[in-house]
Amino acid sequence: MVIEGFLVHKVKLKGAESPNCGLTDPNEVDWHIYTSNTAGLDDISKAVIVETTARIRPIHKWAKSIWTPW
Repeated sequence: MVIEGFLVHKVKLKGAESPNCGLTDPNEVDWHIYTSNTAGLDDISKAVIVETTARIRPIHKWAKSIWTPW
């Protein structure tokens, strides 16, 4: 699947969750990526949140400068 949109909020690292076995290391948790079809969206409650898991990230190249701590 491919989506095209604008990053409207810094990526947020999710904390311990059952899908990631309660792990908390930044390399072991989900990333929440807020996207929109409108640049400069101020209301992130209207954004589409894309989650990437630690399991699939190694097959992609990511710019970690967009991270924010949870």
